[in-house]
Amino acid sequence: MELFVGLDVSVRTTTVCVMDTGGKLIRESKVETELEAIGAPASRDWRPLRARRP
Repeated sequence: MELFVGLDVSVRTTTVCVMDTGGKLIRESKVETELEAIGAPASRDWRPLRARRP
């Protein structure tokens, strides 16, 4: 299954949305704007995700 991750970044918090190719929301989390916190919702319970340039 191919997934996409969208980020809405602000100074204090970041919203992380994981969606499938059809646009269905799989997971949404609001976390602190810190590298470890941002990656956690996207990788929890799944194999590591690879970054891909558009």
